[in-house]
Amino acid sequence: MKALVFAAILLFIAVMPVRSQTFDVASIKPSAPAPAGGPPRVAADAARFVAANSTLKSILQFAYRPASSRTLRLNEVIGAPDWTDRDRFDIEGKPESGAGAVSQEQMRMMVQSLLMDRFQLKAHWETRDMPTYNLIVARNGTRLKLSEDQSPVRLDAQPRGTVRTIAKPSPGGIALMLTVNAVTTDMLVATLQSFAGRPLFDKTGLQGLFDAQLEFFQEAGGPAPQPALSDSGPTFAAAVEEQLGLKLESSRGPVEVLVIDSVQRPTQN
Repeated sequence: MKALVFAAILLFIAVMPVRSQTFDVASIKPSAPAPAGGPPRVAADAARFVAANSTLKSILQFAYRPASSRTLRLNEVIGAPDWTDRDRFDIEGKPESGAGAVSQEQMRMMVQSLLMDRFQLKAHWETRDMPTYNLIVARNGTRLKLSEDQSPVRLDAQPRGTVRTIAKPSPGGIALMLTVNAVTTDMLVATLQSFAGRPLFDKTGLQGLFDAQLEFFQEAGGPAPQPALSDSGPTFAAAVEEQLGLKLESSRGPVEVLVIDSVQRPTQN
């Protein structure tokens, strides 16, 4: 009798409806030539995924996350052909109607399915040992400001959930000002990682949506490895500590990279 009950339970589980890991409606088109294509953007809320004027590599950054949940850096996508860093696409995907709110992890799985279907993508993970940073709260505490509105960010609710970058190039480097509005720590760390020069792991333990502004000078040749001041203003590491109340702690360890086995330009619709 117990065996029959157990078998019935297994059968019930096997036939339970499972939310689809593919988009009900999806479109892929080449982006309009610059500047008509607009600023690059890859984002998703609970009802829609959008990539605007975006390269395949930047879309891969959204779709694939290592076990640590850290955002991949562009140079950690290995073996991709040159066009994946050059050709730009407009992509929109919508889950089936009535599916309810879709989590970010489910949305990433749907984007992966789309890339495998329409770009014929095949990829696998490998681990490399390399220098890293841990992002920790500085000794005097964080200076990040919790956004007044802590409700989930929607794609049509800009500037919430965005990072605005103003860059002023000079012969010695580039002065940058980043303004973040109602962003998660995940998005904040991904933004900081793009300037850190190493994989950046979030060890802050901070939760919520944050507003912040960061100004620093990045000298030609890349970020300074230690907090310091340049003649043109604070370096990246110094600005992170002084203006955000966070600190880059040098470390080393295994880092997962995404290896592209094969990929093709997409079928369009």
